[in-house]
Amino acid sequence: MCGFVSNLPRVPAFLPDSTDLFSDVAERVKGIPTWVFHGDQDEAVSVDESRQMVSALKRMGADVRHTEFSGVGHGAWDPAYEMPELTQWMFGQQRGK
Repeated sequence: MCGFVSNLPRVPAFLPDSTDLFSDVAERVKGIPTWVFHGDQDEAVSVDESRQMVSALKRMGADVRHTEFSGVGHGAWDPAYEMPELTQWMFGQQRGK
């Protein structure tokens, strides 16, 4: 989601058009294959946020995977990048598939 947020137009405020922010974001990115990684011990961003985002994407029929690392904090990218299947999955994806 970090890349998505960094590409938003620069605006002084944000007002989502519904009370379900996860569905709003999921609607905008549902055509992009997504693999969400999160550590269950993350104290910076609650793992529940990833769970809710994945749930919203699944409700919209998005191509989404979710891997939660037990005992891992905010550095979930470290074990994710060690997964041999990640590179194969990543280079096998296309937008709007």
